[in-house]
Amino acid sequence: MFFSQVCSFPIYDGHGGCLAAEFAKKHLHLNVFQLGYRVS
Repeated sequence: MFFSQVCSFPIYDGHGGCLAAEFAKKHLHLNVFQLGYRVS
């Protein structure tokens, strides 16, 4: 199934440690963009 729109509302709460939350904050959106999703 393919979705033409994706919404993301991440909460970087530190579950798994502060460094994990900081890493996700800095890198998660880049991985999504690499999958081909675009920002409108």
